[in-house]
Amino acid sequence: MPSTGAVTMWLRRSAAVCVMAALTIDVVAGRWGGYVATPVPNLYLPDLLWVLGCALGVSLAVMRALPRPVLVTSGVVAAYLVVRAALAVGGPGVERALVLRDLAPLAFVATVPLAAVALSRVPTRTLLWILRIAPFVTVTGWLMSALGAIPESISTALGGAALAGTWFPGRTEILGVALAIGVVAWGRFPQLTTPSNRWAAWAARAVQVLFVLLSVVAPSQGGQVAAGLAVVWAVLREWRPVTGRRAVVLGLAIVAVLGSITIALMGTAVLVTREQPVPVPLSTPGAVARADGTVPRYVSRDRLVYRVDYTPQGMGTILARMSTYSEVLHSSAADGTWLTGSGIGQPDRLLAACGVTLAEFEDNRNDNKCSVDSGLGGVLRDPHNWALNLLLYQGVVGVAIVAGALLAYWWRPPPDPAFSLTAIPAALYLVIASFSVIASAPFGILPIAGFTAFAISRRLRSDATDRVAASDTTSRDNL
Repeated sequence: MPSTGAVTMWLRRSAAVCVMAALTIDVVAGRWGGYVATPVPNLYLPDLLWVLGCALGVSLAVMRALPRPVLVTSGVVAAYLVVRAALAVGGPGVERALVLRDLAPLAFVATVPLAAVALSRVPTRTLLWILRIAPFVTVTGWLMSALGAIPESISTALGGAALAGTWFPGRTEILGVALAIGVVAWGRFPQLTTPSNRWAAWAARAVQVLFVLLSVVAPSQGGQVAAGLAVVWAVLREWRPVTGRRAVVLGLAIVAVLGSITIALMGTAVLVTREQPVPVPLSTPGAVARADGTVPRYVSRDRLVYRVDYTPQGMGTILARMSTYSEVLHSSAADGTWLTGSGIGQPDRLLAACGVTLAEFEDNRNDNKCSVDSGLGGVLRDPHNWALNLLLYQGVVGVAIVAGALLAYWWRPPPDPAFSLTAIPAALYLVIASFSVIASAPFGILPIAGFTAFAISRRLRSDATDRVAASDTTSRDNL
């Protein structure tokens, strides 16, 4: 019969494997990996692994070593999550699956300390090599999907209807951020790698250049922005080592940049758009389709939208975001939901902000939709900005809770190499989330929570973790 110590060790290792596997799947495979089904309804593979890892990794001894602000922050977010869930469930027009999706960011943020406990024995060198290998897998999967080498039957078998027809990795932003993380990970990390010769160093530089070139040709403007920022960081960190004090300063600078991006986007959206009426065309009742397949329509009413008068060539997607951002801001102010938000679990919350009903959208998806919506999929529920998405459903209170929690978790970031392997990838995800929908989906928020947990775990030191660090000569930074 195994001893209690052996069982405890097995549980801790299993917890670390589960959390690292969840992080790896979402970083590598994005939406495609994030929708691999499990026997648990509405809980996909990475999410289930995260839950198992947090549950298995609970150790009161290690939990007591967590900084008190981290534990208090987690408790506040968890309490807020319970209140929002209780208020949302059972409301009119609420779908439970959408409630889970809308509250997923809060759940991941609240469980960051538990994940940190599970990761406390994982060497930083492990994360380095995962992040180095991940972009190669992502690019390979993307090329295979583009060439039709991933049969749809595989996607259907793994995820059913939710995954059927989904290309790998499911969103172009994921490809872009994976390449950007690869640019950082293939930099010099002498604390984590064995001494290499000149040829190995040049090979690492060649990999960085390759990832930059791939990000340029990849179909993701957000990914290109992330790759540019990654190049800047890769140069800066080799010019000036990121010590403990510099990590704090740089962390505050990253927070300032991320906040400035969202504030600038919101301010620009309000300034460049103006209110104007737009017709709402609907199918004519009893009309027969024309020979070309089009359906006769009539204008049922006009809706007020916020648009830019002139759209320069190549600026369509950018101005579409500006229009939707402006409509969300004006709508939240007009209906009084700016403080606490509304519509958690309701499919038509964003449509209502754009002045469209669900029935009108279903009748004519080409015209009766938000500007940022392509109209090719189902009902769009995210305005393509993480802060505005929180504002829409949870108001200023929700934005403050999530932003404040992340700030509290990152108040004392670890120095390099852990800083570059955790803070920078998390920041790149948030940069991408400023222009896309990934932060409202588990496959986007889980990596942010995972990198945050890994950073916090570097501050968990006990006799056991010290012995592990001392025995691993290639992970001397296990702080």
